[in-house]
Amino acid sequence: MGLRDDRLSPTLRPLATLAGTLASFTDAADDILRRFAGIRLSAGPVWAATERAGADLLADTDGVILPMPTGNPWDFTRPDGNGSVGYVGLDAFSVPMQQPDARKAEWRMMYVGVLYTPDKEHTEYVSGWDLDEVAARLRRVAVARGFGRAGRVVAVMDGGNG
Repeated sequence: MGLRDDRLSPTLRPLATLAGTLASFTDAADDILRRFAGIRLSAGPVWAATERAGADLLADTDGVILPMPTGNPWDFTRPDGNGSVGYVGLDAFSVPMQQPDARKAEWRMMYVGVLYTPDKEHTEYVSGWDLDEVAARLRRVAVARGFGRAGRVVAVMDGGNG
């Protein structure tokens, strides 16, 4: 039947995993899955499915998940027509973690990078747990979007290590 150690069916597993990424495992089980699918689970299977999905994704990509930007390079022309500018930002967020039994775990730092055009018509985010990996992905996206064609670059940061 496709059951794994989380004891979820292959049909329910992606839904439980999605819910586990949207909220705490307890809220995913007690609230999201109950309201949207009429399913009652405990937090443990939601945690197991979410962790397994993340591990499977990392294994399938050798631990490196790179975006594959497509489409035309962005237009960095300022709305007033006076040159061009590209915006880039990189920041860290402290993310609370929890154990499968809802006990507290160590916090982790998540890094988020962003690129955008002056009119914000084009915006792209990259994120991950490793700063060097996020910075490398941000550079790759910047190259794909034609960031080097911008006349100026504005780095948006909060004064940390950006």
